[in-house]
Amino acid sequence: MKAETETIGVVIPVYTGERYLDQAIRSVLSQEVDAGIETVVVIDGATDRSAEIAQGYADNGVSILKHFVNRGISAARNTGLALLSTDYLAFIDADDIWPACRLQSMIDALRANPDVGQCFGMMTEFLCPEISEERQATLRHNAKPQTAYCAAGSLSRASVFEKVGGFDEALAVGEYIDWYARAQHLEISHLVVPDLVLKRRIHGANFTVRNKSNKQGYGTLLKHALDRKRAAANGV
Repeated sequence: MKAETETIGVVIPVYTGERYLDQAIRSVLSQEVDAGIETVVVIDGATDRSAEIAQGYADNGVSILKHFVNRGISAARNTGLALLSTDYLAFIDADDIWPACRLQSMIDALRANPDVGQCFGMMTEFLCPEISEERQATLRHNAKPQTAYCAAGSLSRASVFEKVGGFDEALAVGEYIDWYARAQHLEISHLVVPDLVLKRRIHGANFTVRNKSNKQGYGTLLKHALDRKRAAANGV
């Protein structure tokens, strides 16, 4: 049985997400889970209708925070985290969808394993049906289930973020790779459930697609990892 006070905090960062944000929020609010959900949408300098769409869910307990300039996904997630004081933390990007039993599957796994810090599940990718067939033909996607080692594929105990800290706002790419590496360095344990927990929409304007050639950013990640290894070797 769950404790009466158990809550899950969900952070949705948005930059230019008006086209898909409604579906992302609905997939969070429709979760079939025996815990409370607190949802925070962080409008990261968006000039489209994202704020208006999110505001439409204010009566459903969705909080909206705004950055007046685009500060990046790490800053947006950190802003949302700062507002939450829940038992668990989760993330979903504005263009993705959660299956209805996603949170229940993952929270059950963490309840059954109290020494484990975070949980991942499986994800599939799908091509956005609204884009042209010509554009779809240029985009790679993996429709087969794969382990979702990403922010949107995770559920973490809040205590894990207290130990590891937030996302590095200096990184243009790979912010979750960096966070996960820091968690591993601190020996945060995790498990993977076999259930589908994330449907990732591929539409060509995805942040990871647009920034996949940022070699400098990934070089920074490598340097951070090497620095941690050297510090560990020196007993720091």
